[in-house]
Amino acid sequence: MEPPRSLAARWRRALEGPPPVLPAPLDRASERWAAAPPRMRAAVVVVAVLVLATIAGRGAATSPWGPPVRVVVATHDLPAGHTLTTQDLRAVTWPRDVAPDDAVGGVGPALGRSLSSGLVAGAALTGRHLGSGGLGAALPAGRAAVPLPLPEGVTVTVGQRLD
Repeated sequence: MEPPRSLAARWRRALEGPPPVLPAPLDRASERWAAAPPRMRAAVVVVAVLVLATIAGRGAATSPWGPPVRVVVATHDLPAGHTLTTQDLRAVTWPRDVAPDDAVGGVGPALGRSLSSGLVAGAALTGRHLGSGGLGAALPAGRAAVPLPLPEGVTVTVGQRLD
C-alpha cells in the first residue's frame, strides 16, 4: 500500500505527468476540434455565445410578476398640494403585478396637477395622489377624516378613541 501523498505532490504529478485519458467519443471530438481551421473554430464559438446569450436573455425578460408596464415615480419627496413639473416625475418600467392598479402611466397627464397627498421619492404616482378631494378622497364610503392639532409629544395610533 502506497503512503498518501501531499496535495502539492498530487498537483505536480497531474500537471507534469501524462495527459488524462478521455473517453473515446470525447477524444475524437477534441482531435477534430484541433484539426479544424481557426476560422471555423472562431465561427463555432461565436454562434455558441450568441445562442447562450439569446437563451439567457429570454429568461431575463420574463418576470414572475408579469410583463413590464410604465409607471410614473417621484424623483424627490413631494408634499401635499405641490404642483407637479417635469423635474418632479420620471417614467420607469415596473412588473405589472408590482405596480399599483391605478398607477399613472405617463408624465404628461400629471403635469400641472396638484397632489392631494404627499409622495416620497421613488413611489409610484396614482390617481389617488391626483384626486381633488385631498387625503379624505382616499377614505372608503362612510368614513371621514378630521384634522386634529396635537400638542407636542402627544401621539395618536390608528383606531384610538379621542375625547
